Amino acid sequence: MGFPALRPRKKEVPFIHNPHSGKNTPRYGYGKILADIISTPRYTYGASTLNELKSATREIHSLRSEIIGFCGGDGTLSLDLTRILREWAKTPSLPLPKILYFPTGTRCVVAENLGLMEHSADEFAKRIRYKIDHNLPFETAHLNPLKINDQYGFMYGVGMPASAVQHYYDKADYGCVDGNREYGLEEVLAAASQQVFGGDKAVKPPCRFTCRWDKASRYDGRCPKCGRELQRILGNKRFNQVVVEALWDEIRAKLLFRQSHRLLTKPAYAEIALPDGHEPPFAPYLEYTGIMCSTIESMGNHCRAMPLARQKPDHFMLRCMNLGFWGIVRMLPFLWSGMALPTGHAFDAVVPNLTIKFKDDTVRTIDGDLGTSRCDHLGIGPALEFIVG
Repeated sequence: MGFPALRPRKKEVPFIHNPHSGKNTPRYGYGKILADIISTPRYTYGASTLNELKSATREIHSLRSEIIGFCGGDGTLSLDLTRILREWAKTPSLPLPKILYFPTGTRCVVAENLGLMEHSADEFAKRIRYKIDHNLPFETAHLNPLKINDQYGFMYGVGMPASAVQHYYDKADYGCVDGNREYGLEEVLAAASQQVFGGDKAVKPPCRFTCRWDKASRYDGRCPKCGRELQRILGNKRFNQVVVEALWDEIRAKLLFRQSHRLLTKPAYAEIALPDGHEPPFAPYLEYTGIMCSTIESMGNHCRAMPLARQKPDHFMLRCMNLGFWGIVRMLPFLWSGMALPTGHAFDAVVPNLTIKFKDDTVRTIDGDLGTSRCDHLGIGPALEFIVG
């Protein structure tokens, strides 16, 4: 005889955290701290693999919770929402839960669009916990994800977006994981211990060892100074390095009168089929240096490259272009400010769905995660209610 699923009490919130999220940032390990504020150990799920995430979402679905909390970056958000929406699709009569999202990953573009980056994650968690405990109303924002085949995300990119993500990860320098320790739990506990018990023993400063990506293999993944794990150094600094590397490659090509490596502008060959009532590019397998679809305007660092993304309910924005590197540089003021690009430089559309067929297996990115495809069907996902205050 089976027992009915336990239901969390009114003030308990199921919380999913990825132990690997933000591993190369000072926010590494923050998930456990947030879980202690928002939830209880009984309803906290550490999902470090897809199987663990699948198991966690199944159990949370059985709880019929009104709120689900989780933390991470854009990639973790996409994976968590995909599993949550798949589970809730099994019970169409059950309303979707409110989403309580804490941006603690390497890239948090969706959180920037929701205005969640204005306060630290722990301050936000304490404020929401107070509202839960005192039955106060939440401030919320509604946002639709894209549905790409059977996966959900907010940003889809082929060509330049995918090349940028590939290069972002491929040749990133490595550093000791201890380098992010100054904001971690270890330092907080050490400082508290000194304050309570006294003593003049100083906290050991974090290890700052770094090495080039092509030198990391000689250390077998371990820091030669302290023995801790080596990891890629990512974040905004690495993103800026990618832009500078591409710029110098193009400058060298100009000075030496040779072809550049096209680090960011390698073309993709695709046929884009738009729904009736929209004028599509008509030639099959056109060459594109960038295909982007999104339900959010900003692509990070306040770059409003998709200004029409939320113009129409249950629609998303498509922007495709075939500009070289210097053409993109000339268009940067328009891309950053959200202005319409000059006629002939890009094809923009606001559509409810579309299909993209590629000539060959093509790399594309969904919320910063890479994959390959020959054909992608894009539509709009259900409206999600995010708690923002």
